[in-house]
Amino acid sequence: MAIEKRQTLGEVTGTLGNIVRRKRYGKIVVYIRSGKYRKSKSLEAKAGRNSFALSVALARVVNSISDLKQIWQLANLEGVVAYNRIIKYNKQYIKDDSLTVNNIITPKGIHLLLSEFKITNDQIQLTINLKEAPLNKLLHNSFNLHLVLYAFNPKVTMKKPYELIGNSNLIEQEPINNLHTLSIPLDTIIMQTLEQFSMVICYVSASKYNGKKKELFWSSTVARQFDL
Repeated sequence: MAIEKRQTLGEVTGTLGNIVRRKRYGKIVVYIRSGKYRKSKSLEAKAGRNSFALSVALARVVNSISDLKQIWQLANLEGVVAYNRIIKYNKQYIKDDSLTVNNIITPKGIHLLLSEFKITNDQIQLTINLKEAPLNKLLHNSFNLHLVLYAFNPKVTMKKPYELIGNSNLIEQEPINNLHTLSIPLDTIIMQTLEQFSMVICYVSASKYNGKKKELFWSSTVARQFDL
């Protein structure tokens, strides 16, 4: 057993594999769970395990996108490792064993103004309004658009009640009248995955990175929930 002095994950508690984090007397205690144990069946304990597991699942997807990983790594935030930061800043927004539209795939950044945001059977349609100067500077030329889809409420009983999918798209088209009208196609795997669920939350953000820390720009996350 050990007391965590430098709380890189904040006050995140729960169980992941054989690692257990508990808050005792105002301190975070970390210990290795023995091979045989009695898992608490209390609603509070179950909620803690589920929210921690969801935070980890989201962190894995976000961290797998190199640009997003770089943003979390270089942002001026508490913590050291991008992966841990993603968990720390998302766990608080998980409600009723589910991610919500308040979860994020980027730290707070330039406001991303969307005048259209919808999902169809085979694409995501976005219209980005560039009337605000900071956003215009970020997105006037080529930039990266990041998407994470959280599909949940399966249509039939499934062992895993959700799926998380993420990708990035290089956008090189020029805006027209300060509007970026984008249609992002969904590949076959994503479409087949979404067909199994009745709801999806789509998280979107944009970034531009020229290889130097002072030239790293990103938008805040915008999220919408859709019925499928």
